[in-house]
Amino acid sequence: SNHLILDDTNGQIQTQLKSDHDHSQLSLGHISRVEDVAGRKDPRGQGFELRTDGHGAIRATQGLLITTESRPAARAHITDMGETTERLKQAQTQHQAQADTAKEYAALDGDIDQSPVADILKAQNDSIKGSGGDPSKGDFPELTAPHLVLASPVGIETTTPGTTHISSGDHIALTSGGHTSLAVGKSLMASVVDAVRLFAYKAGMKLISASADIDIQALKTNINLLAKLDITQTANKITLTAKEEILLNGAGSYIKLNAGGIEHGTKGSWVAHAATHSMPGPAGKSAKLPPEPKPGKGNLDLFNHYATNSAALEGAPYEVTDALGKVVKGTFDASGKSTASGLFPGPAKVMFGDDPRNPWDKPSYFGKPDWPAQMPTPSPDAGDASLGKLLDLPGTAKQAASMAPSKLAALAQSAAKLPAALTQSPVAALASAATGAVSSKLAAALPGGAAAALGKLAGGADLAKAALPAGMPALDKLPGALPAPKLPTPHL
Repeated sequence: SNHLILDDTNGQIQTQLKSDHDHSQLSLGHISRVEDVAGRKDPRGQGFELRTDGHGAIRATQGLLITTESRPAARAHITDMGETTERLKQAQTQHQAQADTAKEYAALDGDIDQSPVADILKAQNDSIKGSGGDPSKGDFPELTAPHLVLASPVGIETTTPGTTHISSGDHIALTSGGHTSLAVGKSLMASVVDAVRLFAYKAGMKLISASADIDIQALKTNINLLAKLDITQTANKITLTAKEEILLNGAGSYIKLNAGGIEHGTKGSWVAHAATHSMPGPAGKSAKLPPEPKPGKGNLDLFNHYATNSAALEGAPYEVTDALGKVVKGTFDASGKSTASGLFPGPAKVMFGDDPRNPWDKPSYFGKPDWPAQMPTPSPDAGDASLGKLLDLPGTAKQAASMAPSKLAALAQSAAKLPAALTQSPVAALASAATGAVSSKLAAALPGGAAAALGKLAGGADLAKAALPAGMPALDKLPGALPAPKLPTPHL
């Protein structure tokens, strides 16, 4: 059943709208459990509750504000969020300022920069704060785009015994006025496609492993260490191994070790202290280097089709860059498919090239358009029948015989003014072949004076063209037309 309760009990007023289906209800005020005609039961709190044992959804097409900022007695408009927008503005300013500091110390450079993120945050804040509006008409400036804004003057907490997943198509920006603290029960893992930049302005950095090794590797280029003062290495044993050469240089004095020998050099004195000096003869020790990363065995299957008609982009190029920077290039086959092999396992970046085919070539037409129209090729018998029908239209000769010669001449003059394009169409051969027959049959049916007038007209041949269907297009002159078909000569 459904029930609506308007309870005006002094000091405990409440309103409750409830459906027994999935126990769905909206409760307002001094909320008590009301299940049946017995009335109030145990108190359940004060405020409002919207709950259900089924599914729930909150949708707001123009934006949604969920906040614990106070507006006593419903003062201000419903999207008023001045404190929230001010905090967002301060966070964006901090984000930009610290990005500028990191850039000043060369921690950020080139395309590796926080500034674009800070710029997007500013645009986002402006969209949330809004501008303009007409309060007299209930039109307020906030949420010019459908943002979801969560705000609290004290704290926002999320918890689940399962997994929390945060995903952004563009950026994730974290700004804290104090510490950002991570406590991880197992491992902290980050897989980054482009670059990692860490910058500490005051107190420095520490990387400590209590139980296992610390490995730092540059698989394709260099490891650069720079210190203004000292670099200190302390260990039970220090091993320096180089495949080609080691060069130690201190204030101009140096030691160079390579396969060709050992070279010392100094502009000052060279002092060697030892209990004994021994030079027994040549000796060497091969360097043991870690194996280089093997080429990946991963395969990446690619396909490239047009979305509208699923036509394949045959011959279109692509370029795949794997996690180690290896580049694999190729093209798509006739089905729009290809496989990039030998990639290092991990994320890969794929760049698709343009369709190399000429869009004006016939294979680029994915459908079969109805133009240009083509004239059917009639059989000789069909030509005789069509021409006979043309020449034996009911009453044509009789009507012409009843016309005065002046009217016939006017008719012939009008026919001569038909568009010249008509004479250039594929049916011109048919019209030309029919001219003699038309003239002779009309002449036979007309009085002598009218026939003589008809014979003197220079446009006599055009009279046959007047019998052609109105608006017949010059098919062989249309853009992209196929060659005009050859029509058989009618048998008269």
